[in-house]
Amino acid sequence: MVGRLASALAVLSTLATAACSVSIAAASGVDMLAVVEPPVATPVVVRSTPAAIAVPRPKDILPWSAAVMAKSDGPGAEDPKCSGSVVAAQWVLTAGHCQASASGSGVQVAVVTGRRDLTRTHVGQYLSVDKAVRMPGWLQQGIGYRNDFTLLHLSRPTTAPAVALAIPGMAAAFATGSLVRAAGWGALSPNGDPVRVVHSTTLERLPDSVCATEYGSVFDARTQLCGGWRWPSMDHDTCNGDSGGPLAMTINGRVVEVAATSWGSTCLTEGVPGVYADVAPASSWIASVVSAG
Repeated sequence: MVGRLASALAVLSTLATAACSVSIAAASGVDMLAVVEPPVATPVVVRSTPAAIAVPRPKDILPWSAAVMAKSDGPGAEDPKCSGSVVAAQWVLTAGHCQASASGSGVQVAVVTGRRDLTRTHVGQYLSVDKAVRMPGWLQQGIGYRNDFTLLHLSRPTTAPAVALAIPGMAAAFATGSLVRAAGWGALSPNGDPVRVVHSTTLERLPDSVCATEYGSVFDARTQLCGGWRWPSMDHDTCNGDSGGPLAMTINGRVVEVAATSWGSTCLTEGVPGVYADVAPASSWIASVVSAG
């Protein structure tokens, strides 16, 4: 099983069966996010009780989506390594396996915010990362990962807004069968490369038993969510380059990130689900790191 490092959502007219990491694809029509001028950053954690629940529109996800780049590629880089989300003015949440070092200042990544198309370097911001904090208990276990989160501290504030994060009390809002929108710069086909334009697609939260059957004890239902698409086949998915990218819902009129793309054994393969890091159990850790600065 491999991590879903690059992120992009795409439409595939024919479902490929080859193995891949994690990328976003849809079976009919590319669902691209619209360009939005990023406003000032907003608070991190939403603390309301879920009521009205819906799938966010693509344009509601772009403002706080972030591309994680290799620092060595420089400000003009167009090839994302992972995806992520802005959770505070100087913090981006991504997958733990996207950062080689568990913590410290010797990080080798940078972040792009406010840019739908990475070739449009005059739009948005390219921000260096001066610190990475990986979640305690992060572990590579076989083909998967546990506690697969890293927080990237930006050298200066982004002008992009922050997304609200799910907390444990919101579990009922994201029950089995719920639909979410995933976003990222991942590959559009199995074994493909990450793309330069962010994409999005709709995924369904699948029963934990689906991932438990597929992955055995490597899947941890306490901290991970099982996701994919079953209607009629697994042709909406995340793939290589989507790791760290958000899965979001609209709750009480506010977009909330409920999970981040983590890993899977393949993508765009019927019957094979993906595994997503559950934000709610990690929300206290995220808040504590962000507040500590």
